[in-house]
Amino acid sequence: MEFRPTQAWNYGLLLSKRDEWVFAYQEMTIENRGISHIPTIKAKGALVQNWGIEHNSAGKVPTGNVQYDDESTEDLVLIPYGLTTLRIAAFPALY
Repeated sequence: MEFRPTQAWNYGLLLSKRDEWVFAYQEMTIENRGISHIPTIKAKGALVQNWGIEHNSAGKVPTGNVQYDDESTEDLVLIPYGLTTLRIAAFPALY
């Protein structure tokens, strides 16, 4: 079993809020992998405009003065790269 996005995924991380990030383990069952405690990061993020999916993966990560919707700021829970089908190895930095 893999996680698939059921809602918006194209978030950048708000670096100005990184002192509020929380590293924890969440209880999740991943079928056929024998994993039950998943390391997670809870962070603040916001939707990034013009960042889409390319070849079943996140497209090129926007850099520079990244445009984002300030009203879309919310708490995010990040899970390890290998447990998803939409794989994001790097997030846009938002200031």
